[in-house]
Amino acid sequence: RQNSSILLSKVSRVQNHIGIGNYFVKKKALNPEQKRQLRESGLFLTTMTKEKGKESYEASNILYHGALLAKEEGDAPQFYLMISKAKAMLPPDCLGKNYAFYRDVCLTNCEAAASVGEVLEVEEICHELQRNANSNEDKLKGLRYQFNAQKSANMLEKAIETGRQALTLMGFFVPFSLTPVQKKIITAKVELILLQKRTVFSTLVLNKEECEMAIYFISELSPIVFSQNPALLIYLSYLTLQVSIKNKFGKDGVALGYMLYGLIQCQSESGNIKKGIDLGRKAMEMVSGGERTPVSSTVEFLGANFLIHWQAHLKHSLPPLYRLISNGETNKLSDAPVILNAISYRKIFLAEKLEDIDSELNELRRTIDQVGDQVHVYRQMIYQQVTENLMSKSGDPVLLDGTHYNEKKLLADHIKSHDIITLFQFYVLKMMLCCIFRDFRKGLQ
Repeated sequence: RQNSSILLSKVSRVQNHIGIGNYFVKKKALNPEQKRQLRESGLFLTTMTKEKGKESYEASNILYHGALLAKEEGDAPQFYLMISKAKAMLPPDCLGKNYAFYRDVCLTNCEAAASVGEVLEVEEICHELQRNANSNEDKLKGLRYQFNAQKSANMLEKAIETGRQALTLMGFFVPFSLTPVQKKIITAKVELILLQKRTVFSTLVLNKEECEMAIYFISELSPIVFSQNPALLIYLSYLTLQVSIKNKFGKDGVALGYMLYGLIQCQSESGNIKKGIDLGRKAMEMVSGGERTPVSSTVEFLGANFLIHWQAHLKHSLPPLYRLISNGETNKLSDAPVILNAISYRKIFLAEKLEDIDSELNELRRTIDQVGDQVHVYRQMIYQQVTENLMSKSGDPVLLDGTHYNEKKLLADHIKSHDIITLFQFYVLKMMLCCIFRDFRKGLQ
């Protein structure tokens, strides 16, 4: 009798919370107290076991709306907890009877899982969407969450494969590599596009949403491809120009194509540096002013970097980088750590007062910590440790081991995760310290 009483009490509380939740879900606008009650009902329902039929659907709907409120208030753990439970509570017939709700729960679960670093869960849901989604648009949204989660976790090879999968879904073919003959053909096509200001040999027509998604994936893939397989940049440049010009997508995508081709001209042995600089400047002019987008932020950031690298002193690259962050002109949060790292890296070489650099690097580190991008946190730790060594606050001035960084512990992590950019900067800065402190044998190593 006692166990039965407890069970009935729990059933009663479940029905009560479902009743409260249903009432608030149906209301168009909620005041703060009603939002709190809806979230409380959602949190209580996370303790439920999965039921069949109507009760399961109602509970899932309440959990979904509670999760959206948690997201609105910036509570990532509760957002993830409730939407994961909402996904688990979906009744078996939901896919057929209410596809729109099934899709929204799946995509929101992808977003929440990505926000807390649950890459495997994002991949599982994304694979489910590839099987069940009614449209390519829904499949692409899932792949976008998967791509961003993999990129944030520094799973770069997986991210490239996801980007290729997304572009293939839109009708593009992205090869794993280019033969010398293919590279010459694609280069000739790009040159022809630049000369005639129109596309060549393409019948592909996309709607506005597909264009935006294609340019998004290309712009996000470009920095990864540059570090992993730079030969493919020429193909991405060609693809960007084809999509943007033929489908009248606008200057933003065209600027990205110019910038990528300019980067190739500056970096390759057979390239024309002057031409690369001209293309980079043209790309930056095209996106200057107006509303920032992920593509235009990428263009301006990379454009400033490679232009300044070839033509002017490092200090001249700081103003456009500072402007992107301080004025809030980038809509993409992941731009911030990259730009702040770039600012820090250059400051070490500008011969400013080390005490000023030290305090400024600490401030920039706090901002990067808030974004939670561990790869860029590691790079900032290296810059801070180099500055500390230059101020002679460390025992062995050429050993990056002190307040901010421990090379004996962390270097193995960078090697294991194939974080090539961090390794490159580590070795360059360590070599610099060896030269400054006249430990030439270590510098040679």
